[in-house]
Amino acid sequence: MTTVFISGLGLIGSSIARIIKQTDQTVTITGFDPNPINGNFLEEAGVIDQTLDFKAGAEMADIIFLAAPVEQIKDQIQQLTTLPLKTGVIVTDAGSTKRDVIEASHDLPDTVHFIGGHPMAGSHKSGAPAGTATLFNNATYFLVPGVDDQTGTTTIQRLLASAGCHWQIVSPDEHDMIVAELSHVPHVAAFALANSVANKLHPIPDVIQAAAGGFKDTTRIAASNPQVWTDILLTNRDQVLDGLKDYQQELAKLSQLIEDGNEIELTKYLDQAKTIRQEID
Repeated sequence: MTTVFISGLGLIGSSIARIIKQTDQTVTITGFDPNPINGNFLEEAGVIDQTLDFKAGAEMADIIFLAAPVEQIKDQIQQLTTLPLKTGVIVTDAGSTKRDVIEASHDLPDTVHFIGGHPMAGSHKSGAPAGTATLFNNATYFLVPGVDDQTGTTTIQRLLASAGCHWQIVSPDEHDMIVAELSHVPHVAAFALANSVANKLHPIPDVIQAAAGGFKDTTRIAASNPQVWTDILLTNRDQVLDGLKDYQQELAKLSQLIEDGNEIELTKYLDQAKTIRQEID
């Protein structure tokens, strides 16, 4: 019987547990979370079979998912190097950046198969109750396997077969550049816009409550967990800063078109953005 241990039972970890349970009910799922509320919730709901401490859960597992913030994942990988893990155990993570995680994984013994992972899905909600078995549906799930780790990659894909996600194999640097552009920079833009508007409108009492769809839609992700996003932005600092330079150049270009009153070029610019957005849908 296969035993899966999930460390980190928040939104992502609890969704992984739900997906595995839905895919194969013969798998034993154990879990650990520093907040006991998350583990207790999932155990009572029958999503996981047992909550354990990190050491006990890791030592008895055939497959380990590390679903904490990246800095904690790095610390837990170092902890794994000190434990008597099963020979051939597969370790994967769900962290939002990959270069630092993959570098940390190089300290693991040769008997451990490490596969970097990152489901491109999330929510501004957090905690075990927010997780769902459909969270990754139609989302891209990046995998960063090591050399000759086809077996580990296949095992992870089989465990999460009911997720309905699109698997994509990338290198650590490719991953961090892609997520900086598609996720991290947009979050920074939402954080900055929320603060900018609030500062501008601060003298007018309660006016922020008048926010309509444009502001709400654009800043929805600014409600994300601040500690998680501090971790993400600092562990992918170079790629985020590079993406922000490009974004600032586009803002400057757009500002110039507005300042010049260039109706023709401004319309072309907005039409290009509209086309790009429609292609996503």
